[in-house]
Amino acid sequence: MINFGWTFSSDSVFEPILMDPCRLLALVLLVRIVFHAGAEDSEIDSLSLSGTIQGNLSASRNNFTEIHISPQKCSLEVLDLSSNNFTSDFLDILLVTCKGIRSLQELSLSSNNLTGELSGLRSSNSLQKLNLSTNVFTSFQIEQCPTLEELDLSFNNISGTDKFQAGSGSSEVEEDEITEITFPLLIVYVINKELSICKAYEEVFILQGIRLDDFEHKDGSSWYLLGPFLRNLKNLEWLDLSQNWLESHIPDSLDDDQGDGGDGQMILVAIISGGASFLLCSFLQLVFHGDAEDSELEALLSFKNSVDDPLVALNNWKAGTDVCQWIGVSCSSVGRITGIQLDSLSLSGLLPFSTIQALPQLRTLSASGNNFTGIKISPQKCSLEVLNLSSNDFTSDFLDILLVTCKDIRYLNLSHNKLRKISLKGTIGHVMVSVDLSHNRISGSIPASFFTLCKSLRFLDISSNQLVGGVPEDMFINCRSLQELSLSSNNLTGELSGLRSSNSLQKLNLSTNFFTTFQIKHCPTLEELDLSFNNISGTVFWKDCAALKMLNLSDNHLSGPFLSVFANRSLATVFKSLKVLQADHNNFIGELPTVPPSLNVLDLSCNLFSTGNPNICPARSSLKSLLLVYNRLHGRVLNSAMNCGNLEMLDISINSLAGPIPVDMCSRLPKLQHLLLWGNNLEGSIPATISNCSELVTLNLSFNNLTGVIPQQISGLKKLWLLLLSNNMISGAIPASIGSMLSLRSLVLGHNMLQGGLPSELRNNKGLTLFLVNDNQLTGQIPGWIGRSSEVEEDKITEVTFPFLMVFAINIEASICKAYEEVFILQGIRLDDFEQLPFATRCRRWFFLAPPGFNLTIYTLVNSPLAIDLSHNSFTGTIPEEFGGMRDLNVLNLAHNLLTGAIPSTIGNLKNLEWLDLSQNWLESNIPDSLGNLTFLNYLNISNNKLFGRVPQSAQLALFPVSSYEGNPGLCGFPLAECASLHDPFHDDHKDENDDDGHGDQTILAAIVGGGVSCILWTFAVFFSKRWEALLKRLI
Repeated sequence: MINFGWTFSSDSVFEPILMDPCRLLALVLLVRIVFHAGAEDSEIDSLSLSGTIQGNLSASRNNFTEIHISPQKCSLEVLDLSSNNFTSDFLDILLVTCKGIRSLQELSLSSNNLTGELSGLRSSNSLQKLNLSTNVFTSFQIEQCPTLEELDLSFNNISGTDKFQAGSGSSEVEEDEITEITFPLLIVYVINKELSICKAYEEVFILQGIRLDDFEHKDGSSWYLLGPFLRNLKNLEWLDLSQNWLESHIPDSLDDDQGDGGDGQMILVAIISGGASFLLCSFLQLVFHGDAEDSELEALLSFKNSVDDPLVALNNWKAGTDVCQWIGVSCSSVGRITGIQLDSLSLSGLLPFSTIQALPQLRTLSASGNNFTGIKISPQKCSLEVLNLSSNDFTSDFLDILLVTCKDIRYLNLSHNKLRKISLKGTIGHVMVSVDLSHNRISGSIPASFFTLCKSLRFLDISSNQLVGGVPEDMFINCRSLQELSLSSNNLTGELSGLRSSNSLQKLNLSTNFFTTFQIKHCPTLEELDLSFNNISGTVFWKDCAALKMLNLSDNHLSGPFLSVFANRSLATVFKSLKVLQADHNNFIGELPTVPPSLNVLDLSCNLFSTGNPNICPARSSLKSLLLVYNRLHGRVLNSAMNCGNLEMLDISINSLAGPIPVDMCSRLPKLQHLLLWGNNLEGSIPATISNCSELVTLNLSFNNLTGVIPQQISGLKKLWLLLLSNNMISGAIPASIGSMLSLRSLVLGHNMLQGGLPSELRNNKGLTLFLVNDNQLTGQIPGWIGRSSEVEEDKITEVTFPFLMVFAINIEASICKAYEEVFILQGIRLDDFEQLPFATRCRRWFFLAPPGFNLTIYTLVNSPLAIDLSHNSFTGTIPEEFGGMRDLNVLNLAHNLLTGAIPSTIGNLKNLEWLDLSQNWLESNIPDSLGNLTFLNYLNISNNKLFGRVPQSAQLALFPVSSYEGNPGLCGFPLAECASLHDPFHDDHKDENDDDGHGDQTILAAIVGGGVSCILWTFAVFFSKRWEALLKRLI
């Protein structure tokens, strides 16, 4: 604590100083230095006012946090406590304790952390100037201000109606007594203070409409040299404009008697803190610099020679050439180097930062996406304002010395490196605006020094590191300008009840940590909050967050009724601007909540909700996406969503919904694009009014108890891409009208009771890539037009983005259960959870994934079907030769039918085929040798037919087990029994029996040895390769 018990009985001792502005400035600086030094040396944080206090008292620019007032006599006239860290409101106490301080004329408390409401000035009858700017006051009320002349409340959070009471006792000033000129602008006088380093520098700037910190940052701005300005300086003798950012021709006005050695002198007026001084300046010379200096060129050449450049990217960095034309180098209009951009050039080695420091006007350095491992920094100062070294291999701790030598850095990006530790013994400084340290390996706790001096900090990202411990509360107190903060993907723990003092924070990401408690009690500006993947429980919102637009609470330990998280208040009360609310993967129970009118997206999937809410959408609801996947909803919950007239996505899959699909659903939800109700107990038939959902792109009603027929009116869905009706009890024929649905890409009708043949109109669906009608009662011959391959016209390209995960499941054990191909559309549920459901555990199968957000176009799709499954029906006749023309086919399943004839040799043309099942038919032929050409074939089953002859001796077909060929008594050869006495029609140079016995198996075994490793890795090579990524993009 520092105690001021001073008595100032008179200001007369200071009169000589006050008459000299230069001495006055020196005195003010001295007082500030003494106070500052004292505070640092003794770690002073408390100010005590006692004894007799008179005259003027200034304790500004210190680190005081508390004040104790107990004076014996108090007659202060000027009190300046600005630029400290006071947090409590002591103005009322000061006025009462000093009995109004009737002599107090000027009071400044600006640039502190004062909060709350202020209703002072009740007893002040002398106060003329009051400065409370740059604090956190929320209310200020003036009840008495008879003498107040200046009041500054800027940069606070004051709202409502300020109350002013007219003052009394003020006097009129006669016009003939006016001696004061008021300038409506800021006049800044700049004096260079490092004469040993550079030339003296004096300048006057007149500023209005721009803040000083913005004025100081010249990145992207231009300074213009104006002729009329210079033309008026008739007595100019010395003009030095070097080392600036001037952009223009030298004006002709410089020739108008300039530089002739005039005898006069120019007088400049500088106004500093209300005082005035007159400076006489002699101007002696005119200086312009047009090109980069030799020292700058040498510095860049030294940089080039110090790094490894395998791509020779810096080839044109050569002496004798224009440095401003070098790759990555930017210059000002007068030829000084101001920027260097060397991103993604594969440069490596140690970054010679010391050469960068030799460039006095360099403002920007970007060297991201290289392979630098270390950095060389000298004690020399640098002029950088923007530094981007992201996506390198830096491992050393160099941030301390960097911030000491480069004090003007405002934007710092060291993300995506291998930094393990950042000590930061100092501070990031007042000028720093943005710091990105994400995606490193930083361990330990969050450095407290981050938040000591951070007034300008707006963006801070320390996500994807290995930080532990809690979050310092000072972060929200000291970093008043902080707008975006990301601490996601760390190991942070404990309780966090911050945001009490944050008045600027807009985006906060704390996801993927181990927080157990998070409470919001102050969020006036917060717009985005991500708390997902933590262990949070209990009430989160104790105050309203009117500005919040995005909220993610998913994957926590939240439980009980949904509104308990919001202190049992309605969502409409807490949120006025909320657009997206994600609360999936928790343990909420009971009734669904009523959404606020502003909400666009609500995801409550994977909870324990059991009851619908007929008022889930209020009048004028903006809800577009409602996800209620995998809850315990039962009954006719679907009716609850009928009031959400703006819905585009409705997914209530994997619940226990019952009853029919509402006949008026499409008239009440006319904007619906994605309707997913699979995995429920819906009954009845598909209503013909489904055609009124004219915007539908996805319709998934699979795994229900639907009956009746597919209505002909379904063809009215002209924009439909995905039609999934499998695993129901739908009967009747496949409607011929489906052939007019030219946008259709996937038709999945398996596991129903459909009858009849395949309508010829389906040949019009040239874009159909997934055709699954397995496990029905279909009859007739397989038409040849299925095997077509068509070209897609580029001018008919359309684009659709699917927001969900798609899973293509294929059974691989036909001997255990029926052939099973299915398409699952998943959102709101993870794949590992889905695999535990009865839908996914029926048979072992492979999963091919198409991730959310796939942007699909017709042009990127294939020119023929990708998957055809006609299995488990009663198709007759032969396999069409045209099947060999489907050059993009990946899956062909014709098993369990009544097919006869031969296996077409054209099947060998299907170079992309990976799955072939022709089992359980009446096929009679040899196995075509061409099947050995199917190098991508991963599954083959031609068992239980009437095939005969030798299995072709190819390395590919030798990889498959006996079960792939069994049930064909006429077949022989590896892996079946050797054809001991059977004539081999496929080999002209036939050898005797002993030769066959001695070498035939050896040939096959050699093929196995040659392909053994590839057999083990085949699944990974096929199903997780880039090639399969392309397949998945086309599968749907």
